[in-house]
Amino acid sequence: MRVDAGAFHGNTLIKEYRFVVETRTRENKPKQVGGESANFAVAVEGPGAPKAKLDDLGNGEYLVSFALPSKGQYKASCRCCDDDEFCLL
Repeated sequence: MRVDAGAFHGNTLIKEYRFVVETRTRENKPKQVGGESANFAVAVEGPGAPKAKLDDLGNGEYLVSFALPSKGQYKASCRCCDDDEFCLL
């Protein structure tokens, strides 16, 4: 019988980070449709200039995902802008 060693903490990493943004109306009710990707600004700041990806799930929710290329401190930001507002972080 062969018994393999378990995962080693020094070589184990998180491959991808994800979070879901739930949009709501001004009346604080969850939106049921998507189509507002242009109203979001997402960014990750830190070593290696990682890129964040925004996916419209079509149900009022948006999936933000990103991978971190190296060790270091990072800051992830997501902003929802009004239709008449230029969207920057």
